[in-house]
Amino acid sequence: MRERQRFLTGFTLIELIMVLILVGILVSIAVPAYRKAVLSSEGRAAVANLRAIHAAEKVIELETDAYAACGSAAACNTALRIDIPADTAYSYSVNTGGGNFTARATRVAPGDNCTYTITNSDTKPSSSPQCVYEQ
Repeated sequence: MRERQRFLTGFTLIELIMVLILVGILVSIAVPAYRKAVLSSEGRAAVANLRAIHAAEKVIELETDAYAACGSAAACNTALRIDIPADTAYSYSVNTGGGNFTARATRVAPGDNCTYTITNSDTKPSSSPQCVYEQ
């Protein structure tokens, strides 16, 4: 009798399948929300870095009467005397010409066309429609 009772105390196959289905549903809801939160966070960091570039360009222009151009975060750090992290999510560049500058943060992920842009006359960066984070 005791031997028979031992086998009746476990979970049934149906119960285990139901638990797996519920976990699958929760994961399918949580992963897209998490991904959107990560993209938004990276977008906020890119906007903050563009604002730092904008402020540094204004200082450089006051000191030298010209804006500094750069093609990467490392080059911008050197040219503008700032400290933008070597971000793997966005690449940074500054184009100059005609007494103006345009700074861009472009997402480097394949198929993601998110770009934030700020010029010398802007007060805040603008974004392409593909960007998750909107200022």
